[in-house]
Amino acid sequence: FIAKLLACISLVSIFGLILFFLGFNFSPNVVDYNEGQYEYYNYYFFLVDLKTIVADKWRFSGYFLEPAHIGVASTVLLISQNYNFRKWYNLILLLTVIISFSLAAYVLFIFGLYVKLLLSSKHFVLYTFILLFISMIVVLIALNYEQGDNFFNKYIFERLSFEDGEMVGNNRVSHGFKQDFERFMDSNKIWFGTEYNPNRYEGGNAGYRVYIYQNGLIGLLLIIIFYVSLIPAGTPVFLTLFLLLLNVLIFWKGGTPLWYNLIIPYLFSFSSLKQFYVRK
Repeated sequence: FIAKLLACISLVSIFGLILFFLGFNFSPNVVDYNEGQYEYYNYYFFLVDLKTIVADKWRFSGYFLEPAHIGVASTVLLISQNYNFRKWYNLILLLTVIISFSLAAYVLFIFGLYVKLLLSSKHFVLYTFILLFISMIVVLIALNYEQGDNFFNKYIFERLSFEDGEMVGNNRVSHGFKQDFERFMDSNKIWFGTEYNPNRYEGGNAGYRVYIYQNGLIGLLLIIIFYVSLIPAGTPVFLTLFLLLLNVLIFWKGGTPLWYNLIIPYLFSFSSLKQFYVRK
């Protein structure tokens, strides 16, 4: 039901986007969220971040604050249903993931698909080579199509490149906050956290550092206990490790473990995937 609901919301937004590209003018309003933290053109069917317009980096976020929000939410719903693309709504969610151009959603999607092949296919090695071959073809096309001036190269592959020993896409925190976090880790506030004021820093900050900064190591321990406590009795070890690792990756990037769009698919995945993998 949740997958159908999100697919319908996304489909309305995609329909409006198609009309926009066909030349329909919706005369957008400028709207903001959280006292200017986010500013958008509101096209009624979808939002466009003003920062992306200025930087010429358009990405689909539908009605949501960030492309990664709807991209990751769609991905975890697809994983919870074992990538069942015979359902129309999952095809809409797949399209949503693709046009979000979210590196996080892409990584989670491929990771979940690879685990699915690992756990359920007798031809795992063959499928691994096929997946690598397709990936290489996509990379070559992205690097060469219009001399690399395309969405996939700008938003995905350029962010996977390295500069000064760091991945370009690993930009979850600003330099100022990174320095504050290092001082925080050496202080006595490390146990219970401290107040986080985003106005002190240039750019946005997200990920595990922000969560630990706000909640401390005690807060981190409590969230680990919470996620472990949700595991139903009798769940196979491999399925438990897969879902926990999946949420560790999401936490590393987003630092929002109590968001419902992450907890709900996590809960339902135990029953839905257990039925599939145990039968296999």
